[in-house]
Amino acid sequence: MDITITKAKRTKCWIERMKTKDKTVLGEILNLIIRGEKDIDKIVIKCNVLEWSYIHIELWKDNELELVLSITSSLIVNDIFKEYLAQCSFINCVNYLMKKTNKEIKQRVIMILNLCLVNDTFRKKCIESNIQKVIVHSFKRESTQFYYQNVSYFCKLYLLKKEYLSDDQINDIRRFYIRAICSKSTPIILDGLNCFYYFATKMFFALSPTTEFLHRLSELVHHKNSSLSRLASNFASFYQIE
Repeated sequence: MDITITKAKRTKCWIERMKTKDKTVLGEILNLIIRGEKDIDKIVIKCNVLEWSYIHIELWKDNELELVLSITSSLIVNDIFKEYLAQCSFINCVNYLMKKTNKEIKQRVIMILNLCLVNDTFRKKCIESNIQKVIVHSFKRESTQFYYQNVSYFCKLYLLKKEYLSDDQINDIRRFYIRAICSKSTPIILDGLNCFYYFATKMFFALSPTTEFLHRLSELVHHKNSSLSRLASNFASFYQIE
């Protein structure tokens, strides 16, 4: 049998089954990806399974959402798929997905964003959609170092195109690093302070501190970690903090 005909029939079958909310299609697609099916990215784009999935995002349970995101992240191998993802409803779903309590879902969303932000069309759509707000606000004092690193990488990718960002968007990123400095994790605090210092001195954002920042800096000057206390002391000299 002609393999082209087989793929065409399968694509048509997927489209029809998705219309009936048959979620087993997702498992079939992921299995084909794992098996290394040729042109699976083009087939998924053609049958628009992911677009349907994101348009009807509220239909999915958390384990099904993880499946949708797994398929998405597995197919980000070239600019064609990144362009597709920029045009489909994924970016519009970021706010909804980042408000889920499931940490794995949040992690996957940020990782997908980080892989796609190198694409100009995708990055422009993200900036227009103002998604940085929900991303940076998802970081909490108790967040893991791995989660912090992913959010921080997202912020760095954003700042690479600082000229396209509004003052509010830049301030969201600035506040993220201030929040990192207030973390419970010493490695996060150290990296957050380093990043804040770098971006502030390179004029990516204002050096003007908040009351919370000044209070935290005065604490860090006396931190038991010598690298951290030394960096905090150097930074504190700007504000004449003892």
